Amino acid sequence: MIQKYDVSVLEAIYHVVEHFAMHTGQIIFATKMVTGVDLGFYRHLRTTAAHGEKCTEWNPHASASHRGTNPSRHLQVLKPAGEFRVTMRGSQFVIDARSYDRFAPIAAAAASIDAQSAGQLYRSFKPLLQTAYDELGVQEPIDSGVERAIVDLLKVPAIDGDVRVEQAGEGIGYEYADGRLESLSGAQKQLLRMGPKNIRIIQSQLRTFAMTIGIPVSRLN
Repeated sequence: MIQKYDVSVLEAIYHVVEHFAMHTGQIIFATKMVTGVDLGFYRHLRTTAAHGEKCTEWNPHASASHRGTNPSRHLQVLKPAGEFRVTMRGSQFVIDARSYDRFAPIAAAAASIDAQSAGQLYRSFKPLLQTAYDELGVQEPIDSGVERAIVDLLKVPAIDGDVRVEQAGEGIGYEYADGRLESLSGAQKQLLRMGPKNIRIIQSQLRTFAMTIGIPVSRLN
């Protein structure tokens, strides 16, 4: 019997396999989102044309989030539709709230994940994740990198009022007028651009995940 339903042994096996496959996909998605890297599941299929040898690619931008750089180039599939927008408040440029709406589907996807279960899966798969992390050339426990990335993202302020920006020649064409915001890391700025509502959703999920994997609450404030 599963969830009050009478099922055969074969049906129970299929149910369990499907259930764990779904959670495996969730933890892989969460890991890629946090680290911004290719986990290399099919690395053994990559060969060099000249020598027919196995080719392990190492991207100098790998594990972007744990180093504070913007992981967006590794996550093009999550690129929001539409363009970054600004509007005028008097003589000043501020971010148009419609820019935040572009990220609502990503926040909704994050909210749909059972963060506690994802944390439990992370702990179960940590030896394998550590192996993948080691292959990036990072000499530290994966817990340290994950904690650093989460703590940095939890420091991003959810600003309900207008956010002033100024025209600039790089990136999206604007930079934050507030020097404290402009000095944030690339990963923090990416989250900040999602807007206060989406920030709170994602930060809530990150806190739950972090506490589940054993990060002390005192480090999450």
